[in-house]
Amino acid sequence: MKKEFNNIQDGIRDALKVLTDEEVMEATRTYAGVERNKDYFYKCAEGKAHDIHHKYSLALDIACIKKEKGPSMLKAHEAMIEKYFDRNPDTTSAEMTLYLGQLMEDVGRLTSTVVSGLEDGTLSQAEQKDIKNAIKKAEKSIVQLKKRIGDEVD
Repeated sequence: MKKEFNNIQDGIRDALKVLTDEEVMEATRTYAGVERNKDYFYKCAEGKAHDIHHKYSLALDIACIKKEKGPSMLKAHEAMIEKYFDRNPDTTSAEMTLYLGQLMEDVGRLTSTVVSGLEDGTLSQAEQKDIKNAIKKAEKSIVQLKKRIGDEVD
């Protein structure tokens, strides 16, 4: 079942399912410079007056990646940007350039995952899953780009 991300809070909740309290504290201490526990982020996931700081978002994603899980916060951001493009069919040239840049970033991520996996001669299950997801995402982005420029989609 594919995880659905509609907002930042969904990303936080997903990261908290993957990480232990110790992993959260270690990641925030190491990558954000201030140790926080899961309880702090549960408040952020409520979405009321307690927002997540970017440095903590990054720390949670790094901890997820180290655990060979997907970066939940990044996925939440990507889903929110994708929804913006879906809701705005009259995309400007500048937005189209940004969108194309995102597509190129996805392809770059796919390339680096394949290259790093092949360096040791094998692809781990996590790398294989990342590759499949990156291919699907790139294919979807290409279809959306074709629609935006008025090309027929097969």
